[in-house]
Amino acid sequence: ILNWQPPGQVRVDHGIQTGQMVSPFYDPMLAKVIAHGSDRETARRKLICALEDMKLLGVKHNQHFLNQILKEPAFAEGQATTAFLDQHFTDNAFYPSEDVLLKSSALAALLFFHLENPGHDKRKVW
Repeated sequence: ILNWQPPGQVRVDHGIQTGQMVSPFYDPMLAKVIAHGSDRETARRKLICALEDMKLLGVKHNQHFLNQILKEPAFAEGQATTAFLDQHFTDNAFYPSEDVLLKSSALAALLFFHLENPGHDKRKVW
C-alpha cells in the first residue's frame, strides 16, 4: 500500500496502513466504510463524500465503482434489487476513467519518489 488515508466523519473498520504489503491470501475486503445519518439519504451522501475523500494507492480497489453505485438514481431512490448491477451497469463501470487512472498513477509515482528520496532538496531541480 503506497498511501492509505481513511476518510473522516465516518466509521472505517480496517487493519491496513501505508507501506504494508497485501498478500494475495488476504481477505479481499481491506476496509469497511460505515456512515450514519438521520435518514437513508443523509447516510448515502456521507458515504459518497467519504469515498471521494479516501486515499488508497498501490492496490486495486473498487472505490470508484462503489461511488458510482451510491450516485445511481435508482439506488438513491431505494429501488435497488438483486438485479440492480445487471440493470444499471455495464462491464466498463467496474473500472475508473482514464483521467482517474492517470492522476492516481502520477500521485503514486510522486509519493514513491519522495518515500525513496527522503533527503531530496526540493529547491534543486538538477
